[in-house]
Amino acid sequence: MLKLFGQKAASNLDSSEHIYLGGAKGIRAYPQGEASGDEGILGNLELRYHTPVKGLTLSTYFDAGWVKAEKSGSNATTLKGWGLGLTYSKPNDWFARVDYARRIGFADNLSRDAESRGRIWFMAGKIF
Repeated sequence: MLKLFGQKAASNLDSSEHIYLGGAKGIRAYPQGEASGDEGILGNLELRYHTPVKGLTLSTYFDAGWVKAEKSGSNATTLKGWGLGLTYSKPNDWFARVDYARRIGFADNLSRDAESRGRIWFMAGKIF
């Protein structure tokens, strides 16, 4: 599965309009909200293996993104990470997913929390 998302801005934006790279739905190796900017691109490439156990899926993934903090500035950040995931779901009822992600490289302008070498995310949901 391949997901791509991007944003282009004609001027500097309010922080509520920024694109954010880090988090469970972004680059999973970084904390939620890490590396934001007026414009950027975010991509996730995920390979899934449906196991013989009904509802159980294993995955491996690569996440990458680039943001430019200010339209008029030259301050850009690139983040990359990879990881493994395990999902169990009962179709049309509920799901649970756990991910373990590690960063690739390190950018100097990130928060101290981003120095963590590994990150675990857990998501669960119920379909109504």
